[in-house]
Amino acid sequence: MNDHVIEVVTFKLIEGADVNEFMATIPATNTFIKSCKGFVRRCLSRNEDGTWLEHVEWESMEAAIAAGKAFIEDECCA
Repeated sequence: MNDHVIEVVTFKLIEGADVNEFMATIPATNTFIKSCKGFVRRCLSRNEDGTWLEHVEWESMEAAIAAGKAFIEDECCA
């Protein structure tokens, strides 16, 4: 058994947001997240009602917290 941490985020785009524009940002955010220490894998999906589910696996809680802080501060993720 490992001590990996699973980060699960559910969200909806703000009203009027263009799904295609959001989808166009995913490669840059994937590149950023994959470069973070402790990253294992990421999955992003969308339900029929427009709810998104992001599932990210990290090697540790420390890695997840550090990546979250860095994500907020990085220009590609703003």
